[in-house]
Amino acid sequence: MKTIYWFIALSGVAAISFWYAFTPPKSGLTLESATMQEWAGGAAGSGRGTNYRIIVRKKAKKAVKISSVWIGDAQNGRTVDFTVTTVPKDSKDVNLSDKAEDITNADKLQIEATLRIPGQKRRLPDDPEIPEEETPKQTEKQVCAIEGFKGEGYVAYSMGKKVQHLVIDKFEKLEKVFYP
Repeated sequence: MKTIYWFIALSGVAAISFWYAFTPPKSGLTLESATMQEWAGGAAGSGRGTNYRIIVRKKAKKAVKISSVWIGDAQNGRTVDFTVTTVPKDSKDVNLSDKAEDITNADKLQIEATLRIPGQKRRLPDDPEIPEEETPKQTEKQVCAIEGFKGEGYVAYSMGKKVQHLVIDKFEKLEKVFYP
């Protein structure tokens, strides 16, 4: 009879271990909102661009480290510079945080990035040629970290040692802003 109990107990432990081993880990972040807003400067040569705002909520109380933000599809996207702000639970205050810092205390994070297309100085026909250092450089193509990526962006982060990705299927497009 003891043999049967041991067999049942070991079978249960084996089944639970198998389930944990093959169940994918749950993401540590959930997406609350993702918006994009195009803008254009009013002054000549001020340029144009797009502001991206991604608001995520942490599921666990572990420290999270945001390592990169990818904007665009798999073929034409790229990683962008970003800032992370934390929104404490019981406050409307926003605290600027360094992107390399582990964020532990806040459950809500706001990630902001801007893609900027610089304006060009107005040139008249009799102006001298543009010096080479002033001509825009072509950026080299970047490779998407997620194989088979289908979306408009993602946030790469880690909670512990494993890098995870929060995929943004679609950015909500806000009305374009024309600055004076």
